[in-house]
Amino acid sequence: MYTLSGGLLLGAAPAPKTRLTVSDVNRQVVCQCGCNMVLHSCTCEFARQMNAEIQAMIDEGSDLPAILQRLQAKYGPTVLAAPPKRGFFATAWVLPFVALGLGGGLIAYYLRRRARPTPPAPAETPPVEDPALDTRLRSILESVDR
Repeated sequence: MYTLSGGLLLGAAPAPKTRLTVSDVNRQVVCQCGCNMVLHSCTCEFARQMNAEIQAMIDEGSDLPAILQRLQAKYGPTVLAAPPKRGFFATAWVLPFVALGLGGGLIAYYLRRRARPTPPAPAETPPVEDPALDTRLRSILESVDR
């Protein structure tokens, strides 16, 4: 019985693709009216025009990457809500983590250095001026030189 039901599950056709909607696209696009809002949240006239433009592309049969590419070609790279993860734009994804790592490292270095006690400076000993010791040293040095 398990073999039969397993065979039916394996032979089942894949689920049909869901149709692309305007909402799927406009969540990834910024409105170009100057408000800098995601197109899904903007309610201006320009947003309505962009949504109609997106619907027309969907009706033509374009998929999500093709629609985003056409919008980017028309409005420039600022139309995308998130920069692409390739090329120069990859720095927008990587740079914040690099900055956090460097900043954390600098803070840790500073705190370690600050917590470490500095050794006291060696006390300078004043020169000894004993005439008896001075004459004795001279006599020893003269005997060694001979």
